[in-house]
Amino acid sequence: MTASEFTAGIEDHATDPAERHPPSVQGGARPAVRHRPQPAPVPRDPATRAHEAEDRFLRRLDEDLDPREAGEATAEAGKEIARLLGMQLVRAIVTRSGMTLAELSERSGIAAETISRLSVGKRATGPALWTLLALAEAANVPLTVAIESAGA
Repeated sequence: MTASEFTAGIEDHATDPAERHPPSVQGGARPAVRHRPQPAPVPRDPATRAHEAEDRFLRRLDEDLDPREAGEATAEAGKEIARLLGMQLVRAIVTRSGMTLAELSERSGIAAETISRLSVGKRATGPALWTLLALAEAANVPLTVAIESAGA
């Protein structure tokens, strides 16, 4: 909000004309308002904005839920994250393979319909690890699984 918008808002609420302007301005023009240039906002990448929004949401959620409800909400959020990450991995494998779903299905032993549903996120859960490994191997796409310790 600029100073002039703030001043206009105050003036709208004043009831007595004498209260609208200080005595030095009552009969004359309004004093000039100096505007300082605002620094340009620092652009943030979408991932950073998403993490910040998630943090704000989780803080509010922690305030509203008891520990059992918070645990259930966290588990559901973890399932959704796994489903979305699985969807991205399956899409990447299918795209990099250059194969049709039928070809990939034949080589991996996983039904084409299942591959399709996984790649568009139409399953309630993400793909099992063995499904990802089978698809990656059939597509000749490298897939590395790394398990890190909590302190790393």
